[in-house]
Amino acid sequence: MTKAIRPYLNCTLLYFLRGLHYAVLLFVLLGWLVSLPVVWIIHLIFVPALVLHWKTNEQRCFLSDLEKALFNSPVIREERSPFIKHVLRLIIRRTPSDRFTAFVIYGAMLCSWTISLLRLMSQ
Repeated sequence: MTKAIRPYLNCTLLYFLRGLHYAVLLFVLLGWLVSLPVVWIIHLIFVPALVLHWKTNEQRCFLSDLEKALFNSPVIREERSPFIKHVLRLIIRRTPSDRFTAFVIYGAMLCSWTISLLRLMSQ
């Protein structure tokens, strides 16, 4: 691979990883909106699996770890929940604390998961 192509490949990979991160976030928060029971079942399995992954990986997502490894970003390397903090920073216009970030994401995940469970049970 030539040196001229490498920056474009890195940029493309970074955009793909960010897009995947956003897709996971949207599914976790809004998976209950899909009107298919099979999606609710996947959601009911995926959300606890994601929480388990975070708990067993020092509160970090493997996608953030992959970004860190590929792009050696100091922000990604030093922050806990860097992607979620980035999203919250866009919404609230300031950098949230670790405690606030955890409260928001776990609370939102619990609400979303509960709605999927209620929708499945009402079938």
